[in-house]
Formats: sequence, C-alpha cells, structure tokens
Amino acid sequence: MGPGSETSGLSVRLKNADGTPSIKVCVRAVYVQSWAQERAQGLAVLDSQVTDDSGRAAFRSLPAVRLALEAQQGSAVVHQEIPAERDSFQTLTLHNGGSIRVRLTGNVTGVRRLLLQGSSLEAMLQSDQSWVIPWVPQGWCTLVAWKDSSLVPLTRLYADSSHAVDTVLNLEPMILLDDFEATSIRNVIGQQVGGGAWFAIGQGWQGGKSPISTPDLASAREPGWDGKSLHVQFQVDTSSTSNYSMLGMDFAGSPDGKPQVWRNLTGIDSLTFQMRGRGSLALRFLTRVSSDSCRYETPLELSGSWNHISLNLDTVRVVGNACPTWTEARRQVAGFGFVAHRDAELWLDNLQLYGLLPGELFPNYVW
Repeated sequence: MGPGSETSGLSVRLKNADGTPSIKVCVRAVYVQSWAQERAQGLAVLDSQVTDDSGRAAFRSLPAVRLALEAQQGSAVVHQEIPAERDSFQTLTLHNGGSIRVRLTGNVTGVRRLLLQGSSLEAMLQSDQSWVIPWVPQGWCTLVAWKDSSLVPLTRLYADSSHAVDTVLNLEPMILLDDFEATSIRNVIGQQVGGGAWFAIGQGWQGGKSPISTPDLASAREPGWDGKSLHVQFQVDTSSTSNYSMLGMDFAGSPDGKPQVWRNLTGIDSLTFQMRGRGSLALRFLTRVSSDSCRYETPLELSGSWNHISLNLDTVRVVGNACPTWTEARRQVAGFGFVAHRDAELWLDNLQLYGLLPGELFPNYVW
C-alpha cells in the first residue's frame, strides 16, 4: 500500500442535529491524501459501514493517511476530515446541507464528471446541461472537473443551507501547482504524482548567511491570500554582486527517481500566482541549458498588498550572451525559482499554469 500502509480500526458515532442517534445510515471513509490519484482510479472510497440502532459503526482497518468520513440522510449531510494520527473514536453530526448548480462554458469538450475535491460526492448532469449536487456539507469546498483523463480544479465555493449556489464557470486548461493548504515539502503536483518539492539554495550562503530564513519550508505556512500561503525571507550576503538566494520548486519526479525531470512548456500560455512582500525578485526558469551566464527570467517587484501576477511565458527574457533562445530552452524545464540579490520577503499563494492539462504535462501518470 506504500506510504501510510499502517492500518488501524476506527469507531464512529453518527448523530442527528438534535443529538439523537442516526440509525441505518451509511458512513463512508474517503481518501483525502492522494485523493486525485485514488479518485481517478475509482478508489476514493476506502470502506463503508452502516450505523446500528445506537448510531454506531466500526471500520476494522483503515490506512494511516488523511481521510474524511461522510454520511447523508436526506438533506442532512456531514463531511469531516481526520488526520493520519487520529483518535480511534470519532463523533459525526448531520446538518442540513446546501445545494450547488454549475453551468460550464469554455473548453468543455471531454468533461465527464464534476466532483468535490477530497470527497466521494459528484454532480449530476441535468437536461439543461447544468451540473447539480443537491446536498453539500456546509463550508468551503473545491469543485473539480474530470476532463478526459485529467482532474482540473475549477473554483472554491461556499455552501450552506440558507441559500443555493447557482453559478457559471469558465473551464480553461489549468494545472494547480500549489495552494499551500497541505503542510508538505512537496507541491500539490508532487503530492499527487510523486517527486516535486520546494527547496532553498543560494550562492555565497556558505559564508554565514542561510539563503532562506525558514529552511524548513514544509512549516513555512501562514494565513494568506486564500487560506494558507508560503512565507519566506531571502537572506543574501551582498559582499559579492554574484551572490543570490533562491526559493525553488521542482516539477514532479520521474518514476526512476532522477532528480532532474525535463518538462515541455511550449504549449503553456501563462503562470499565475498571488504575491506580496518587500524588495525585488526575479522569476527564473530552471532549464537544461540554464547556467550563471545563461538565465531565463522575468523581474518582479513586491509590494505590501496582495497582487495577482499573470506572466505570459512567451515574454520570458534571456539574460546572457550566446544563449539558446527561450523557445528552445522551454522545451526542457525542470521547475522555477524566485531569486533575490538583496534581502527580500515574500508571501506566495495559488500557483497555476494555464494552457495545458495535467495529463499533457505528466503523460506517464494515470489521471
């Protein structure tokens, strides 16, 4: 079963909103960790059990990974996430849910299903071509389109019993690289397909300055633009103009575990993200032909307020002489990094690539 293969039993008590036991109701245990991979293979629901006359159900063996427990009785629903290290007894309470109706525009060819991320819930296609999930647990949820063989995050919605969500969404080819909601050294893509990591590196830092003030990037999370963000401070030894500090991100690793995996970015339109901070940075792409004398980057100025940045990948600058063109270099990109030549501070959120679906960027992975 791989990571998290340790198993343990779990007892559940399911209650109605008035505190009475909820009898003869199915409780499902659903993957949250590695949800995309499991859902694409039809394995998101690990197990299901029916409550007895006291509202209790027992799971004999569940893996030690992040899970969610779900149940529904009419319009009353519950979806409760539980961590990998958890108590062996959980109490769930059913509450009236909200409804979601979505109409899709844009690149909708090949859309097979609409799903709620981290859940077994999915929308039903109506005769008017809208998608409806009649009862959704109260709170924030992420809607995901299953398009051909790829899972495409669409938007975050808030559902509650006081109003129905009825909206139109434009579907664009998009890959969510990281939203920093998980406390992990791996980016979102890395969590799904393996490999992929955030790292800190620099030149001149051996002289006493660390390149990043928070070397444990897995814990460099705090409230951000939407949920959590990545917050780091760049520390640069300015005794030499060639010194720098870089916060880097790898694309997901290959099945053979090689540290450098080259991805073709020629079909990608733009890289978007939210950022704020202080100082000046450059966004640098890490390519097979990159070196100190051949760099592919775009300058960025930080401010104290959140800004939405959309970088057209056709306009990346080549820095250096006798370098291959960016058109040539972007065929073999292993990741990118935010580079500082002086001390700076950065809050970063919602990194997304537009123009390709995950299955096109990672063709060896089964979505």
